[in-house]
Amino acid sequence: MAGRIGVGFVGTGFIAEFHARSWTSVRDGDIVAATSRTRKSGESLANLCRELRVGDPVVCDNVAELVRLPEVDAVWITAPNYERLPIIETIVEEVKSGRSKVRAVAIEKPLARNVREAERII
Repeated sequence: MAGRIGVGFVGTGFIAEFHARSWTSVRDGDIVAATSRTRKSGESLANLCRELRVGDPVVCDNVAELVRLPEVDAVWITAPNYERLPIIETIVEEVKSGRSKVRAVAIEKPLARNVREAERII
């Protein structure tokens, strides 16, 4: 991670918009990718990022595509909590296989719906 950190957002609804707006205070980082259940929502967040000058995100069709992008160093998960476990499993699979170089994951609260899911995520 020389220079700037590239972050991909998984989930592009209200909470992701809130995080994107707060990104104006982040130094040395850009929002470089986004994925959502709908392309329209992903495009909307990408446009907001461009307007705020916090990045020029590529809109991906799924999590695996997002984490395979070489410019994605970290992932912000703002998708609903019932989607988080499969998202994390996909990220882990891509990293373990060598198809992704993601080094960090941030998850909007709550971590999971229950202790069992939280333990699995950890």
